[in-house]
Amino acid sequence: MRSRISRRGFLTATGGLALSLAAPARAQFTGEARHLTIAVSVTQADAAVARAYVSGVKAAVANANMASGGIGTEFDVKVYDDEDKIGTSIQDETVVEFDDPTIVMIGYPDEDLVTATIAENIRYQVPLIVPTVTEDAALQDNQKTAWRMLPTDTKQGTLFANFLPKLAAKNVVYLDSRHIRGQALALYFGQALKAAGTSGTLVSIANGHLDEQQLASALAQADTLMLFCLPDEIESHFHAPAFRQFRGTIVAGHDFFDDAHRARLAALGVKAYVGTPMPPLIRAASIARQVFDLQAAVGTVTPTVAFTYAAAQVAIQAQQNAGAFSKADEMRSLRSPATYNTILGPISFDDNGEVRDPNLYLYAVQPERFRYDSAAVSTDFIS
Repeated sequence: MRSRISRRGFLTATGGLALSLAAPARAQFTGEARHLTIAVSVTQADAAVARAYVSGVKAAVANANMASGGIGTEFDVKVYDDEDKIGTSIQDETVVEFDDPTIVMIGYPDEDLVTATIAENIRYQVPLIVPTVTEDAALQDNQKTAWRMLPTDTKQGTLFANFLPKLAAKNVVYLDSRHIRGQALALYFGQALKAAGTSGTLVSIANGHLDEQQLASALAQADTLMLFCLPDEIESHFHAPAFRQFRGTIVAGHDFFDDAHRARLAALGVKAYVGTPMPPLIRAASIARQVFDLQAAVGTVTPTVAFTYAAAQVAIQAQQNAGAFSKADEMRSLRSPATYNTILGPISFDDNGEVRDPNLYLYAVQPERFRYDSAAVSTDFIS
């Protein structure tokens, strides 16, 4: 019987976003086929992210199929999108049928989409791997059927504190927002600050409003400013006197890890860093060939591409470990203790579907690029 996932406006678009991936000729396939399904939201604003999702998964599938040599298991990719109906009420549902045997779904980083998908994911027991969502109440309630590639914001908040000795931070101001991500990061960062005996002051953005006078007063005594808000919540304030006069160090969360926000931070004229779960892949000798192949397939390896590629690697290895060909076997495989070899390094999950032993990587902001600086936790994965 086919399992069905109800999702507002979801329509089948198999291969509709597929990027052309050149691959060497290989033997004709003689084994059985298995599907990886990607749920994406192709709104106008999110189209580029959706393409990155698809390209990362397709690249991983192409490499897995090449490695099989045409025998054993063949993987293909199914893409489901909402045809730009992101504003449609969740009650206005179109039923999408996941042809058996669809084994795993890789979810898109839209909270409404993730929440809607998870409700049916639980009902039909379709394994869900989410590459780039960190905190979501529905994910937290779905511990037995969903797995997250990114470390949670609570863990990231604790890991950020590991950078403070290197930065010689003695008096820290940390800025959060009412967004769940900023709150979680700030809460656990603040607890880590207290445990380390470092002075810290929390300043919050409430309903999009930042009290610049409060921020200026706090920064007058500070040597380090941590940005745990979303970029669009703070960008309009970068020209405020509090920022222009601050001469200490700024450390921002992974939402600032792109060229546009690097340029904005560099323009402040102070020492600045960004902390992100994205490792410096060029420094990881063990996956050099994978990085080369991925670059050849997609061009620039962005964090979104890297994490979706790694999510597909987890899905493929879990299917290979399962042996049998059903969603139930795939689910049992993902729930069992296992280490998956990915382009992000070895990954395993705890009983809540969260990454074990997560890490953060600190990059210095320079005018033309990010320069890797250090890891929050020492690792042999990178040199």
